[in-house]
Amino acid sequence: MQLFNSFSQHIEPFVVQNDEVKLYVCGITPYDTAHLGHAFVFTTCDILVRSLRSQGLRVVYVEHVTAIDDPLFERARELGDISWDQLARQETERCVRAMHAIHVVMPDHFARASEQLSTMFSLIERLLQSGNAYLSDGWMYFDVRSDAQFAQLAFASGLMGYNQLLESANLNGNDPHDPRKRDPLDFLLWRGAVAGEPAWPSPWGPGRPGWHIECSATATRFLGPHIDIHGGGADVLFPHHSCPHRANRVFDRGTPVCAILEARRVSQAGRDEDEQVPREPDRRSQAA
Repeated sequence: MQLFNSFSQHIEPFVVQNDEVKLYVCGITPYDTAHLGHAFVFTTCDILVRSLRSQGLRVVYVEHVTAIDDPLFERARELGDISWDQLARQETERCVRAMHAIHVVMPDHFARASEQLSTMFSLIERLLQSGNAYLSDGWMYFDVRSDAQFAQLAFASGLMGYNQLLESANLNGNDPHDPRKRDPLDFLLWRGAVAGEPAWPSPWGPGRPGWHIECSATATRFLGPHIDIHGGGADVLFPHHSCPHRANRVFDRGTPVCAILEARRVSQAGRDEDEQVPREPDRRSQAA
């Protein structure tokens, strides 16, 4: 089998070690209905998993659900009649039903961020002890300047220079004006408690995890320090796939990922799949 590797930007033979393949896939943030872009990612992984298993290989397939994140809280506030955790359960169940309907193979471990907090605490503490993270006013950040290879994947994928990195990060939830940061690119590991948002107790005070450390924790818990394939959507290659990769590399001082496999975006009439497209009325609700 040959795969396109986002690290090298080349199609390369995929080398299997000990007849086992560890696959980690970034899943949905369940704040709205799953769309064609999600289906494309999961069907791509479906084909990959079925192909590998048909060769007699053992595949350990892990998929993460970002069940703690800003879009989820914002959407629940907009709707007004549902809590953020109810919304997360509702949209996750809808996504699972949709994938079953198109016969997509389900992962061995379907892991929600809210179930990985203890692992996150352990990983963050290791980053703090190694000097790759710092605490500022109850908020914890990854220090990008402590990692000389932080932009390795981003540069390989075509981003050039600090300003492009910052622009891409800002489009995906980064706050460059956060006064607690040493560098505008430093990414959140733990966010201190904010009024009106859910919070969990932690060794550094109440709060909630950052987006990227959630993936690091899920992958590490179920697959250990080494992943053979990290899959997901190409639109979040930086910062989202890059940041967990670098954090995990710091944890173990090795090569945590052999290949990054990115599913490209799906377009309809010139629009990307996550743009707002007018929807047809739900005929079932009208009939009722």
